[in-house]
Amino acid sequence: MDISYSGERRISSIRIADERGRTVYEMAPETKSGPEKSAEGLSEKLMNAFSAELERTGVDIRAVKERYQIGNPREMSQELYEKAMKALGRTKSVHAA
Repeated sequence: MDISYSGERRISSIRIADERGRTVYEMAPETKSGPEKSAEGLSEKLMNAFSAELERTGVDIRAVKERYQIGNPREMSQELYEKAMKALGRTKSVHAA
């Protein structure tokens, strides 16, 4: 059983597995940006936001891949996506520099 809590100590997600490790119940966290992942990875909406931040900051995707040790950004976990977006959010805009 895996349980995740929000900052207010409320259950934000839970996963219960049977003795073989198969998921029998799952409550995924709700996000404001829609589904966190599609069958192919991060949703199109999240990928568009990520691409917009890369463009705004002028950060090269290769730098992000190297920093977070990922191959395909679409396959990032929600947690890694949020970390990357937070870091990009702290980066000055290319036009402001």
